[in-house]
Amino acid sequence: MRKIKSLRSRLLRTPATQGGEMARDSRLFKRAGKWTFRVRVPADIQGKIGKKEIWKSLGDVPHAEARRLARIESVKADALFARLARPHPRSLSAKSPMRISSTWR
Repeated sequence: MRKIKSLRSRLLRTPATQGGEMARDSRLFKRAGKWTFRVRVPADIQGKIGKKEIWKSLGDVPHAEARRLARIESVKADALFARLARPHPRSLSAKSPMRISSTWR
């Protein structure tokens, strides 16, 4: 009987999120009293950037502000990864349009 009461009280105190735990910011960490943003660079882009991870200090700010700054940095990092993952278009020379148009005849 005691175990049931204990379980019920624990269930009532846990937040109503998936898994019973609060959502965690996966790219936000606290180091030496300061908030830090960290993201792993995808393997296919690491050679272009020259890093395996990107770290950025967000400073000694409240947690809510650190979460807001981390979301901004996350969008920037994801945009950078998307841009570098795209294949580069070949540059066209002055003669290329004529060559291309002749193949369509």
